[in-house]
Amino acid sequence: MSRLATACLSLMLLSAPANASILFSFNETPTGVEGVLSGSLDTDALSVFNTASGLAPQIDPIDGFIATGGTVAGNSLEAFALAAGATFGLGGTTVASGSTGSDFAFNTLFFGTPVVFLPSSYISGSLLGGTIDFDGATYASLGVLPGAFVLGVLGSDETVTFEFNEAVPLPAGIITLLSGLGLLTIMRRRRAVAG
Repeated sequence: MSRLATACLSLMLLSAPANASILFSFNETPTGVEGVLSGSLDTDALSVFNTASGLAPQIDPIDGFIATGGTVAGNSLEAFALAAGATFGLGGTTVASGSTGSDFAFNTLFFGTPVVFLPSSYISGSLLGGTIDFDGATYASLGVLPGAFVLGVLGSDETVTFEFNEAVPLPAGIITLLSGLGLLTIMRRRRAVAG
């Protein structure tokens, strides 16, 4: 075995596992606002703060509440405390047009404590994944402020991150550059035909 392969294998075996975390990323699209949930959470060392059920897929920016999943309404959920809460804007409650995947919820003030909700059947460290859609909505209509909100999980070094990404506009310089290249191409063709 080569030295490089041995070194790579050693690094892989000796490196510490990455901390699990949850990412909930939102984007404005031409058809509305879409959110994608991904990640995992190590709940082995965490204490259940409280329980809840019947959380419909929705967003409530001013109260710092988001719930998603295929069957959230009716499932038994366990709440795990976060180090801090967050509000995402000034909008009120908007029920989702659609939601799939893992049941998940976040509430800034659940009995005075910021919490993240996971299904009672959640196995520590297992993957979470899902989507939530608000058809025809914009950040403005939902009352959401773009930005990233990173929240620590109490009793852990893991995080729950909410990203409300802004669309990246095409810089004006690129349009000018493409126009200039087009003009140069036209001039070059005219010279080739004339010469």
